[in-house]
Amino acid sequence: MPLSWIRASKTPCVLHVGMAKTGSTALQEYLTRIRNIPAAGKAFHYGTISAGGYLELNAHEQPVLSVRNLHDLSPILLKRIGKQLRACNQRLGIPILSHEAWWGMARAFAERLTFEHLKVEIRVVVYIRPPVEWFNSAFWQFLMFQGFGTLSDKLATCRSTGWGQSLEHWKHHPCVERLDVRLYDADVIPDFLQTIGAEPPTETERRTKANPSPNLFQVKLLRLLHPAPDQADKVRRKIRRLFPCPTSRLPWALTPADTRLIIDRSREDNKKLMNLLGPEDAARMEADARWWSAEPYLDRERNDLTLSRDELQHVAHVLGQVWISS
Repeated sequence: MPLSWIRASKTPCVLHVGMAKTGSTALQEYLTRIRNIPAAGKAFHYGTISAGGYLELNAHEQPVLSVRNLHDLSPILLKRIGKQLRACNQRLGIPILSHEAWWGMARAFAERLTFEHLKVEIRVVVYIRPPVEWFNSAFWQFLMFQGFGTLSDKLATCRSTGWGQSLEHWKHHPCVERLDVRLYDADVIPDFLQTIGAEPPTETERRTKANPSPNLFQVKLLRLLHPAPDQADKVRRKIRRLFPCPTSRLPWALTPADTRLIIDRSREDNKKLMNLLGPEDAARMEADARWWSAEPYLDRERNDLTLSRDELQHVAHVLGQVWISS
């Protein structure tokens, strides 16, 4: 079959592939709520793929993720989803799919011919952030519940972040028309929309923060309860509801030795990342010491995660009120 015919038959699709801890949940919450995204040309429409192999295009109140292991779906299911994506493109707009775990799955998608079965030509958008801050944030979000007592235990198992190498696989995937690697900042929603050529969000939508980081008191409670990994998000939401606290700086999980280790082990991979950025972002990254030196973090000390007597009394009081009112 002529290659030109295959290209002509492909459906355009935008893939947001993360990374985790770069505003993915806030972006997914926005896309879930808005769904149809206007643009100067053709509109975009957010969809999610269920584990059963169906493209979901209807609105939901909560962020809904496409199935993480998309590459495990059978060719029959993928071809069905491909037809649904084409229908979405014809009726509603260019489909957008999102999952923060997909950033590291380009090789698996290539080996299983996932996008070939879907018959899509994809534009990939991914956000990156300095690795020291990523590890610190990721520890409180999910690494703490994966059997690692401290972040030092986790770092002992990592030789590098692998981010640059993984994103290079996306760049060279035959179904990827374009790879946009973006430097993460707090305003991920308008940046994503601008990157794909959609209209900017309203001022209210810009302020959406769907997944705020826990503060020190909330992290202490999480550590005390130590939920199973599959229950961590549920417990985190309950703690946030029962013990709302003013926003504060994210607790610090790293020792100076941890910070130096992260910098040393990510240096070569960071160079690969910089080569994937546009000229302006590459210059920003090269000038940002947080990617290359431990010095910006020398004033940070690892927090003590033991609840004080007063904090324990506060927990007992709140739980007592919940029990009385139930």
